[in-house]
Amino acid sequence: MAKQKMTAAELIALYLEKRGVKHIYGVPGAAILPFYDAVKELTKIESYVVRHEQTGAFMADGYSRATGEVGVCAATSGPGGTNFLTGLYGAWMDSIPMIAITGQQKNSLIGTMQFQEAPIVEMAKPVTKASYRLTDGSKAAEFIHEAWVTATTGRRGPVLLDLPVDQQKVEIEVDIDALIASTPVDNLPTASDSDIEKTLELLKDAKNPVLLSGGGVNLANATAELKALAEELQIPVVTSGMGMDTFPNDHPLFAGRMGTMLDTPFGNKTILEADLVINLAGRFADRSTGNVKVFTANGKKIIHVNLDNKELGKVVETTLGVVSDVKSFMVKLTEAYKALGVGVAATAEAGTKLDLTEERKKHARKTDYTTLPIRQERALQELREFLDRDAFASH
Repeated sequence: MAKQKMTAAELIALYLEKRGVKHIYGVPGAAILPFYDAVKELTKIESYVVRHEQTGAFMADGYSRATGEVGVCAATSGPGGTNFLTGLYGAWMDSIPMIAITGQQKNSLIGTMQFQEAPIVEMAKPVTKASYRLTDGSKAAEFIHEAWVTATTGRRGPVLLDLPVDQQKVEIEVDIDALIASTPVDNLPTASDSDIEKTLELLKDAKNPVLLSGGGVNLANATAELKALAEELQIPVVTSGMGMDTFPNDHPLFAGRMGTMLDTPFGNKTILEADLVINLAGRFADRSTGNVKVFTANGKKIIHVNLDNKELGKVVETTLGVVSDVKSFMVKLTEAYKALGVGVAATAEAGTKLDLTEERKKHARKTDYTTLPIRQERALQELREFLDRDAFASH
């Protein structure tokens, strides 16, 4: 595609479409109309108009969590943008790739307390991976490209783009295909051979090891690698709140969830009785841990694998901290374990497979209540009988 003339707003809309964006959630308004007009007239992106901007931010967040793609929301200036903040905060906490676009007063009027003017860039900085204002429409190509790369590489997260209405209308000339082709490779950190060797040594010495699957396993699209690792090691898997459903809940190696809110009794029991916990891309959040002292009691050892080195040792002291993309770590550990040719973490007799199904059922919470009005546990149990295996059900 050769260079073409277009406005900054048109470029941003077309760039998002080229990146595979299919939906935008939000509320149009005067300051963001050039962008919304470009979406409607030049792209096949579907615009979902919501009743409140906060809903748009949560929909973009939820879309990203459900699909692994980048969620996009857009709103006008002032209260339109400030209503995004709660949704941005949730996405930032959970490392969800998302782009929030807001309209803004003309450049010349910013700071003069004009109609629906708000310092949204400054307000959003604490709850986004990055927050930018397009101060020069002629640089819109670099602006949107940097925003996309920031949101989707490394430890991903939400990015806010503030577009002054006059800068959206600036005409530029750009080759969008060449712009996208210039995207740098996302060189994620990987575990060293020493990290893998130390992990195997700790596994060899453990009598009750457990894999703790965090939300990063989903973000890394690494659920298949987790299943392969667990089946190779033949050790239990427990999931955190964010890691829920990263492992099949009816798998023989699934022990349950841990924590104080989204837990299961057998999941907590398995963590408490473990002498080695391998935290795979989790962050030891308080709703998953409760009293963190249980993770260091009785000589329990912790291996913590995370893309962000700031997470290692932040909440729970680690025996071994590994800065690595969790998918590559699990692949390397599985291959290294296979190469040994002997079991180092067997929790079942040699030649047998560990099966926690009956133990999991034994500790399961009661769901078949007969009281009226019907309890939510019973309602969900009956609903599940008519749903597909992987259907979502919430309450």
